[in-house]
Amino acid sequence: MPEENSEAIELLYQNIGSLPDSEFGAINLLPFAVDSDQTNALKRKVCVAIVNLFQNNGFPMAKNTTPVEPERSVRMNCHKCSTTLLTTQVSNDGVANLPATAMIATFAKLNPECPHNKLTPEDHRRMIEEAVLASQGNND
Repeated sequence: MPEENSEAIELLYQNIGSLPDSEFGAINLLPFAVDSDQTNALKRKVCVAIVNLFQNNGFPMAKNTTPVEPERSVRMNCHKCSTTLLTTQVSNDGVANLPATAMIATFAKLNPECPHNKLTPEDHRRMIEEAVLASQGNND
């Protein structure tokens, strides 16, 4: 194992069985989530291969010693009622990487009218009933 890659390999080795993820909390990769001599040997070989693949294709694998830029927390509020619709971390360059599927699904569940409460099945039933009644009234 090349000395220059040892920190990257060790970091990957310690985390490859259960990779941290902002949407799922952790992504468990089998068989690496299982602790055994054979699995650990395979896990070490896979980690070395991954790090070498990145390094051999031009990705720097040296540990960055510059301090990490702190992120700031921002809120997205409704313009009309000031209800907070989303709170997230944004880097200093203004980028917020969000799990889009979860965010869109959450927004889809909110009432578009103020206040922005979660829509219940009863709310959906009522809206469908109102739409049907409105369409029947237009046919007369």
